[in-house]
Amino acid sequence: MITLLEALQSPLNLDTDGMVSSSISKAQLYLENELNQLTDPYELAIVTYALHLANSPQKDNALRLLEQRAITESLTTHWERPKPAVQQTYYSWQRDTDAVNVEMTSYALLTYQLRNDISKSLPIVRWLTSQRGSQGGFISTQDTVIALQALSNMAAVLYSPTSAPVTVTVGWTSGGRRHRANVTIDDSTRILLQQIEIPITGNDIPSSVEILARTNGNFSGIAVAAVNLNYNVGNRIDSDKLSLNYRVELIDDKSFILTVEFSRIDGQVGGMTLVSLGPETRTLVLPMIETNGITVKIKEIPITIADYYNPDNQKTVYYVPKDTQTTSVCDRVENYQNCSFLKKKPKKIEKG
Repeated sequence: MITLLEALQSPLNLDTDGMVSSSISKAQLYLENELNQLTDPYELAIVTYALHLANSPQKDNALRLLEQRAITESLTTHWERPKPAVQQTYYSWQRDTDAVNVEMTSYALLTYQLRNDISKSLPIVRWLTSQRGSQGGFISTQDTVIALQALSNMAAVLYSPTSAPVTVTVGWTSGGRRHRANVTIDDSTRILLQQIEIPITGNDIPSSVEILARTNGNFSGIAVAAVNLNYNVGNRIDSDKLSLNYRVELIDDKSFILTVEFSRIDGQVGGMTLVSLGPETRTLVLPMIETNGITVKIKEIPITIADYYNPDNQKTVYYVPKDTQTTSVCDRVENYQNCSFLKKKPKKIEKG
């Protein structure tokens, strides 16, 4: 319905026969009839936005139901699905929200924008910006698209053609010394991403970073500041909600067929799933046996499956045909001078 409404607003005449308008009316009637039966906040957020786009008489009722499920903490507001009683932790620093939570909160922000309600929009903006990654994205592709749409619309609403410059001062202590750096936000840099790198001296990681913003005039708009900490971690723990198996069928010395089977094993209905098959890689090393030429060592190749809406829910296995773990360059290079003695390997099937 959202797509149809947006298509109807296109400058192109896409409803010459009235089919688009008819489909919208049918979809709107269905959503209005089912509104009071919705319990999932994700579904409710999308339906509320759709009913506002259609200017439905049930839009206020939908918003009331959505606001009943809002989570307000300090200066932020967001929506989320109830978490399971026992939640597996993959990383010690793992984020405490999922992609669907970002997406449904973004739909709520889009709804408030349609209502021109700035006061209720700002707490949502604060929460959304706190969930962004260091490169500006969020968790998955879909939640990033909707969140950026909502934040971009908000930036347009709050835009002021003239504003006083703002100076942001960042301070920290490292290596026994006090450090400070400034950035200026004005008309020429308001849409520019400015970064300050905080160097680490030895193992002396700053325990805190102070951020101070000041202006000499009237500033209208929102300045977003974020602190990103990057570091390495050990091997992740694979999801216990997914099952992943594979089979490798060797065809000849240069080719094989890989069959992958995966499913959910937690009793939940599976949704959109991403499958990533890493490319076969090889590393050439120095000659080990003169008659065999250069030995080729084939690295393990990853197979990863992940929940599209919750990428942290993923599982990875590694495969490599056992007969080709260490193989001669003659298997990969035609007419090598020392390859006349080699024979083709028989066809085999291996499972993992």
